[in-house]
Amino acid sequence: MKSFKEALKTLRCSKTFKEWAKKNKSCYLSYGFYVIDKTDTNWKIGYYDGKKDKITSFDIGNEIRVEPDEEVLKEERKKVEEINTKEIKFDLAEAVSLANSIQKEEYVMENPIKVLAILQNQESNNIWNITFLTQNFNTLNFKIKADTGRILDKKLTGLMSLGTMVKGNRE
Repeated sequence: MKSFKEALKTLRCSKTFKEWAKKNKSCYLSYGFYVIDKTDTNWKIGYYDGKKDKITSFDIGNEIRVEPDEEVLKEERKKVEEINTKEIKFDLAEAVSLANSIQKEEYVMENPIKVLAILQNQESNNIWNITFLTQNFNTLNFKIKADTGRILDKKLTGLMSLGTMVKGNRE
């Protein structure tokens, strides 16, 4: 698994990114996303454009692909904060290892089948938001500071409680 900083360096050195960055000087780094499962996964790294209130994402694989601008998932009037890469001392592998050890100690019945990792800045802190999707149809979420590795929050939530089911029309 490539570290976030390695993926970011790959992105920033690419011709695709350099051409995009020339036209989008006011955009800044807003997230990194990685899925850990049995397949080989690429990093997705996003840049926020405050003028448009949109995010441009880059898929970091064998090639660098720019994805179409997307709406931002955030609370209304909440600012998308910039990630300060100098403050990332605790990388993805360490954050996942810490979350795994807590899962094995405190949530032994919750066997992860997939792990989602998001690096973002929340309330002026770079945070690893590590979510385990478990065999029991639950999510186990950890918020870990990317500078110290301190756990800010951990929460187990049932997937079925995240939304309501609506009966469909059968014809």
